[in-house]
Amino acid sequence: SSSWAQFWVVRCYKLGAMSTLGAQQPKHGFCTHCGMQFESRGVLFRHLRGEAGVPPCTSGTTVESRPPPLQRTSVLVGYSGVCEHVPALFGNALTAAAAAIAVATASPADDCADGGRMLACPQLASMPALEAPAVSSTVLPHTKEFSVTVLDNILPVPTCSFDTVDNHLPGLTHGAAGGVCARNAVGDVVSLDVIATPKSCSGKLIDEVNALLPQNCVALAITEMPRDFNAEHSVTLRRHQYLLPARILVPPGAAVPDPNASEEIFRQFLQRWKGVLKRFEGWHYFHNFFGDSAQPHDSHSSVKRCSHYGQMRFRGELFICMSLLGKLRGEQVCRVITAVVAVMRGFLPAELIDFALSDAGVLRIPPAPMDACLLAELHFSKYEMTTRMLLRPRDRAEELRLDHDTGKGFDCQEGLFHSCEFWRLRVLSQIAASECVAGTVSRWADQDLRIWSASAHESFCRLHALDNRSLTLPRSFSGPPSQYAKALSMLRAADQEGAWPSTSKGRKPLIRDDEHVEDSGSFGAGFLPGGLEEPRANTAFPELVNALFELERLICPERPGSSTIAVNRRAAFKPHRDSGIGAGQSCSLIVALGDFVGGEIVVEGDIHDIMYRPLEFNGWQQRHWTAPFAGERFSVVYFTPCGCEGLNWSSAGPTAPPAEADGTH
Repeated sequence: SSSWAQFWVVRCYKLGAMSTLGAQQPKHGFCTHCGMQFESRGVLFRHLRGEAGVPPCTSGTTVESRPPPLQRTSVLVGYSGVCEHVPALFGNALTAAAAAIAVATASPADDCADGGRMLACPQLASMPALEAPAVSSTVLPHTKEFSVTVLDNILPVPTCSFDTVDNHLPGLTHGAAGGVCARNAVGDVVSLDVIATPKSCSGKLIDEVNALLPQNCVALAITEMPRDFNAEHSVTLRRHQYLLPARILVPPGAAVPDPNASEEIFRQFLQRWKGVLKRFEGWHYFHNFFGDSAQPHDSHSSVKRCSHYGQMRFRGELFICMSLLGKLRGEQVCRVITAVVAVMRGFLPAELIDFALSDAGVLRIPPAPMDACLLAELHFSKYEMTTRMLLRPRDRAEELRLDHDTGKGFDCQEGLFHSCEFWRLRVLSQIAASECVAGTVSRWADQDLRIWSASAHESFCRLHALDNRSLTLPRSFSGPPSQYAKALSMLRAADQEGAWPSTSKGRKPLIRDDEHVEDSGSFGAGFLPGGLEEPRANTAFPELVNALFELERLICPERPGSSTIAVNRRAAFKPHRDSGIGAGQSCSLIVALGDFVGGEIVVEGDIHDIMYRPLEFNGWQQRHWTAPFAGERFSVVYFTPCGCEGLNWSSAGPTAPPAEADGTH
């Protein structure tokens, strides 16, 4: 019929049109501008970008080049006499080397099997193994402990100077970062994002990097890493070593122990030396070794091993090497050295180390010279376990014992472990040579250390006696001064009624665990900065709060009224600085009430009796803590947090000043 005929005509027309259109449709590698045909879209885009190796588009049309992809990269590095410039030195060298290789090769993304660019060293590129000169040793019969490594034949690392370099590189971190790092290293790891380059250039990248570095720096190995790797945050342990002249580890004037002279005397020396070092092992409070701003409650850390690491000889002088494996960083290890050498020289008793590692001890411990400190290796145990890669160089036998994916990280590279060990010896040789010439560590031990030890010993004896005295309550106490009677009576009533508020989570870690801990407590009252919830004590104990603010005016009438108070009951506080809502606060005022003995407040080592004796101090900047006490002890701290300036509390309740008196209230 006519309808069927029309249908088939239309149908055939459409099929023909589609066939015609299909014949005109260009292939994936067809350039619509100049008509050239290429085997893939990747080559087509290289053609449009005008890259080398591909005929350019004759029409003159070009497309904007995409920025090259970045790959997270880690470099195992060594350096000597370098400090804050470490990551930038290696980062700039690696960035420049990778960029140069990428430009020279101009490898297309489609050339890679996975459709993207590969890192210049997808598994590992390592520098050639360094040939170390023969290292002689003198070993007493059957005693490896007395072997002496002679450094005279080891070429020291040369010293170099350099200008300040740019630290602003994408993803740039290094394992020794944080605080002040050691100036020498053999196992630091720098990670950053660099341009991904072809796999075929894996052997060239590390040579290019080392060519751009000064002579006192070396890139030992390079590997690609997952994007979540951060060299600083992924470190679990750091091993530091410190090289000390043997003569400064004995009392002044004493004979220097030498295994070649007397085995028995040297054995006694090692026994004492190891005993002092072992005191640092385990979990302790390292606030005295973290610098003047550290506090016990946020400096609880561990040292897995603190030990003797052998003896070395350079130009006839004997050196002792100490090793510390833990979470500490370079400058913190140097503070450990200060305490160790002071004890070994007889300037300080060994018990001072235990005191400095306790949550009750506060001492200002300066660092020993940083020049003799060496970062020997970094541990990435957790990251190695989750990624099944090796990031710490090991000898071949140890690598084979570990369960990991072959070819990931710094493993399966012949000569890498040997290269790291030889660089370590070169750095130690440089430290020994510098000490023989300049005598920096020896001069420090004879002068600065002696002066510091005298003041540290006096402070230790005074504070140690304060903590270990015997406290006995008298049969009776005289009544409090009249201006304190009302406030003390109301504090006792709140205590006896069992209505004392619970201690906040922020203040609880600051209270020492002792015989008072079950009955201790601390709460705040008064004004708080905007946005914070009003203290519950304002409504739970309005009369007590008013009485305590009134007490401030009675005992210090010339002091501007405070906006906030902290009220403590039988609370012995650890050394701390006031923080949180008190950041930027005004000068604090503290006074203690009750029937007790002891309980002084110690401010940066100075002891103050505050039993009905008000004391003003800077609680925000000065470390302070409570001395041991016996009996019933209340204390009240008056202060004005940042944001509460101009607010005061009257006996009738809180009142704010007029708006014109303070633009913010």
